[in-house]
Amino acid sequence: MTGMKKPDRENSHRCSDRFPSSFVDSITTFFILCGVTAIAFAFQSLGFSDANLIMVFIFGVVLTSVRTGRLFGVAASILSVFLFNFFFTEPRYTFAVNDTQYIFTFVVMLAVALIISALTVREKNQAKQAAEREQRANVLFRVSRALLASGSPDAICRKALEQINDTIPGVPVIILEGSAQTPSSVLYPGEGEEPVTEEPAAFQIPIRGSEGHYGYLSIHSIEKNCILSKEEESLLQTFAAQISLALDRERILTKHEEAKVRAENDKLRLTILRSISHDFRTPLAGITGASSTLLSDNDSLEDDTRNDLLKSIHDEATWLSHMVENILSLTRVQSAGGVIRKVPEVLDDVLLSAVQRIRGWLGEHELEVQPPSEVVLVPMEGTLIEQVLINLLTNAIQHTPEGTNIVVSAGVLKEEEKALVEFSVEDNGPGIPDVSIPTIFDLFKQSQVSRSKNARGAGLGLGICRAVVEAHGGRITASNKPEGGARFSFTLPMEDEQHD
Repeated sequence: MTGMKKPDRENSHRCSDRFPSSFVDSITTFFILCGVTAIAFAFQSLGFSDANLIMVFIFGVVLTSVRTGRLFGVAASILSVFLFNFFFTEPRYTFAVNDTQYIFTFVVMLAVALIISALTVREKNQAKQAAEREQRANVLFRVSRALLASGSPDAICRKALEQINDTIPGVPVIILEGSAQTPSSVLYPGEGEEPVTEEPAAFQIPIRGSEGHYGYLSIHSIEKNCILSKEEESLLQTFAAQISLALDRERILTKHEEAKVRAENDKLRLTILRSISHDFRTPLAGITGASSTLLSDNDSLEDDTRNDLLKSIHDEATWLSHMVENILSLTRVQSAGGVIRKVPEVLDDVLLSAVQRIRGWLGEHELEVQPPSEVVLVPMEGTLIEQVLINLLTNAIQHTPEGTNIVVSAGVLKEEEKALVEFSVEDNGPGIPDVSIPTIFDLFKQSQVSRSKNARGAGLGLGICRAVVEAHGGRITASNKPEGGARFSFTLPMEDEQHD
């Protein structure tokens, strides 16, 4: 593996110490004993008694036990007795003893030094264990908090790797096993290149949870002969358990969200079926009745009656076609998960195509078309935007009195250094009730005020408008004009933001 080097850490000395700890402890013990011997010489020159000199050597034993360990504390206890005998009892600079009372002094001195050394080492070890437990608890707390804030499996693993990288020497690696939907992945700390290490895994543990086997967590040595301690291996196992719990939680949440989406889609489909069943039945009944009359009494019908029946069949079939197109548009947006395929379309073509398709529905309404002054290409799915315009125009026709003037326009505008194209449909009718404006684009929300005898529907039109516009990265609004009438407008970005 090649790439950036792993940063040094305080606890990485186990893998890179130049000298063994026993050599360092030996030097430490030597200098401490030399120091206390020098202090004893100074105290003796000042007239201090032997008892005070013995206390100096016992202090040296305590200091050695704190700085090194049990073995060197015992060694310092024994050496202190010999040093005191050699330098401070008669005859000096020999190990002989003139006064036999000193033998008892040596024995007591050695016993006290050994006991104090043992107690000091025990307290030192207990303090070290307490510090390690506290550090481990802090690390696990940070890991748990970081993993709770993560989302995807990759994000969870990277957060865990960052914490492991700051805690345990070596290069942590997580191998996530793939599935039919996702490939396998090898994750390292950070977002950069792979760390430099040619050493094999010093420790590896599987990541298993209640939802299955996820992969492996391993530590690769920075240098040769890097061996993890038992505490570090135990900490890694705890890390793996925390990662497993986080991955279990993420997978359960994902399944829950998928089930929720499926339930909402099922509920939506059921609602659509219930809403349109009556609206389909009425025009179908009209078509069936008119066509039956034409088939059975065609020869006896007057021309005006025959034309009225044919017009009724045409109008009802046109309305049914409009409803089916709305349902298909909603299905396309939902099945694509809100992501649609855009291609550059000429603004004029989409606008005029929508106008042409609703010409036969205008009745006594007056329609004014205001296309852009120049040719404009906009990334969109043309059939869906055309359906939005048809729905807005149909809505204006159905909810305004005969003779109302309707204006449909399109043009380019600037908004915060961002180029947009805006479509609008305006009328000079009675406007929108204020209570309806906040929810007017909700699915199955039907207007409480109908100004046309032909106004009918399942409440899909404006809801589909919002779904299509938002899928294009745009925004749709409805408002009342100050001079009277309603205004529906929506904007689309002139650049395909989904592909930027």
